Amino acid sequence: MSSDFQLYGEHLRSYLSDESRLTGSFKQISYPCSTEELIAVLHDLIAAHTPFTLQGARTGISGAAVPKNGMVVSTEKSQSISSIQGNEEEGFYVIADAGARLYAVNTAAIAEGLIFAPNPGEETATIGGLFSVGAYGSNSFRYGSVAASVSSADILLPSGEIITVRRGENLFKEKGVFLPNGNFLSALVSSDNQTICAFTPQPGSDLLDVFAGSEGMFGIAIRLKLSLGTAPYNPKAVVFFFTNEDVGAAFGNRIKKTGIPDFVEYFDKNALSIIDRQKHVLPKLKDLPDFPLDAVCAIYIELTSLFAEETEEWLMDRLEDFEASGGREDYTWAAFGQYEADRFRILRHALPEAINIRIDEIRRINNDIIKTCADITAPNADTEEFLSYCKTTAASPGIEHYVFGHLAENRLHINFVPKDRKESCLAEEAILKICRFSIRNGGKIFSENGIGRTKAALFKQLVSEEELALLQEIKHFFDPDRLFNPECFL
Repeated sequence: MSSDFQLYGEHLRSYLSDESRLTGSFKQISYPCSTEELIAVLHDLIAAHTPFTLQGARTGISGAAVPKNGMVVSTEKSQSISSIQGNEEEGFYVIADAGARLYAVNTAAIAEGLIFAPNPGEETATIGGLFSVGAYGSNSFRYGSVAASVSSADILLPSGEIITVRRGENLFKEKGVFLPNGNFLSALVSSDNQTICAFTPQPGSDLLDVFAGSEGMFGIAIRLKLSLGTAPYNPKAVVFFFTNEDVGAAFGNRIKKTGIPDFVEYFDKNALSIIDRQKHVLPKLKDLPDFPLDAVCAIYIELTSLFAEETEEWLMDRLEDFEASGGREDYTWAAFGQYEADRFRILRHALPEAINIRIDEIRRINNDIIKTCADITAPNADTEEFLSYCKTTAASPGIEHYVFGHLAENRLHINFVPKDRKESCLAEEAILKICRFSIRNGGKIFSENGIGRTKAALFKQLVSEEELALLQEIKHFFDPDRLFNPECFL
């Protein structure tokens, strides 16, 4: 095994952390160059009963890829992607190694007039990483999560066995689920118990979706079959700027109810402000027009589902609604076609990066500080009430914060940038209040981006005894020796 691993040295410092800004340590690291090599390395570690941390591109924000004084296995060199396969009748697909980058999958699909529909934003992320943290994306209102476009996955279990889990073939019943190898995972699941993790099974849950989002703790996706769709023709995008928060929230809610857009993204005033401030730092932002000076929020929509004439009619209705709400035509941006729409997508994708740059500025003064954040849903809440509660609660401690996200799904990102430990504690209290509001309204606290190490304490505060016992039972079934990602939340 030693010949497959490198000892830690300063030239490997970047492997100590991910986008969470947490920093860990490790003794040795391996970079398998193919799925076959990855399997061999993992089998060696399993045989030696050696715990390890799996890493992809380290673009995650939960700290799940941050090691703690053990072994690291990086999938970043295992990037093989098959040729496009399938047909129009049965659907097209591509098979990708865990380390294949999102941009490479997109490039292969687009060359054939197809798309991998989910749009998580970070193009350098690995497919395996996106699957393992339950990533969504701005267009999940129409296309769902990354996992929803995974039709099957080869999962390497902690026993060393590899199983192929195909969507729809292994569904949980009240007493558990049969695995593809015929073994039975005995676990009492109930639809009566509310769960806060998207991957916690209930009756009817797909085994594939339990591996998705569980951050490699039950098994590692080493190869994935990705469903592809037909590339949309001439997408349209519009950004609406508002000078009144309540008017903006109500407008976004009305758009959501039409069910037409691929996504309805919300940006609060602070989010717009930090994007504007970072224009000189992030080259990708330099071509964006200036925001209206008095804008307090923005709603960004994109749609691809209508024919040209229908699209024009739908957009005209929205513009009339906007103007009737007091909006002005010069407080809108419009994009027609893929190139222009991609320019506006930068607005959404650059925001987390801009917040991380801000965190790095703080950390140069206080290196103990990391971003305090949560990704929260509240499906049973009124959209305007949910947004108002999140904004009011986030603002109450007087700490630098940003509220943005997927208004069409009542799924928001709350990000705090504390400057010291006192502010960190206040931010954590505010996040806890918002999480409890979400739970009261049928929401998931951990619906995307993972739990990892940054949200482990929040998980322990909120998870019920029943849900925790179920997840621990599944962990023990698959990984009784706790070899896979042992420093994560379970």
